[in-house]
Amino acid sequence: MTTTTMTTTMTTMTTMTMTTMMTMTTMTTTMMTMMTTTTRSVGKATGSSADGRAVVEHVASSLVDDADALHVDMQERRDGVMLLIHANRGDLGRLIGRRGRVIQALRQVVRAAGASEGVRASVDVVE
Repeated sequence: MTTTTMTTTMTTMTTMTMTTMMTMTTMTTTMMTMMTTTTRSVGKATGSSADGRAVVEHVASSLVDDADALHVDMQERRDGVMLLIHANRGDLGRLIGRRGRVIQALRQVVRAAGASEGVRASVDVVE
């Protein structure tokens, strides 16, 4: 591998990493904005939890090949909200990402948005 090829490869990798970081920042801002109206009532999360679900659906559908087969279920629990992403078996790798980085980033965004409103929110991927 020549020095020029290595430099081009490193530049491309850096650009991809920066794009991913900007996307995650945008996603965090969108999620926080959409969940600002979340309220808490008698052990159930209400309000824009459905908006949080819509954001997770939007992000997940942009990651998978078969967006029509994707759907997100919301389970309200005593301690918060669980969002379950259902996708085709072939798309699970795209949702999880290398070393679980994509799903961990999505979980972190959802947790942060929920925590800002006092709602414990989590995300999981199921087949």
